[in-house]
Amino acid sequence: MTPKFIFLPVCTLVAFTFAVGLRLMQTRVGLLRRKRINAQELANGSKWDSILADVENPADAFENLFEVPVLFYMIILAVFTTGKVDYFYGVTAWIFVFFRILQGVIHCSYNKVIHRAAMFWLGSAVLLVMWIRFAFVLCSDRSN
Repeated sequence: MTPKFIFLPVCTLVAFTFAVGLRLMQTRVGLLRRKRINAQELANGSKWDSILADVENPADAFENLFEVPVLFYMIILAVFTTGKVDYFYGVTAWIFVFFRILQGVIHCSYNKVIHRAAMFWLGSAVLLVMWIRFAFVLCSDRSN
């Protein structure tokens, strides 16, 4: 595996993040148009909850893509900069991205919490394994 290929899952998750962001914008603008609300009325934030409740799921899904995935981006950078990229990290990176995309799709569509939570915890478990392995490899590396 060429080390730079470790960034393909990162690019995929970034692209998905932008796609969810566009979906969020589409649902919010659509709602404002349907309800004939001037966006400026939402400037102080007090009306957001009541008016935008119908488009809450895409907003939450978008927000979630800036929480746990930060640890994913960090592990990829850490693995790459320390020269530890291997097949294991390539596969687990794709598995993590797969679960995050499934979680986001569930969140933006039918939003069954048990399904969404399963995808969250499976992805988080994969990420934890990546971090544990990375720490172990660094601690056991005798070459430095």
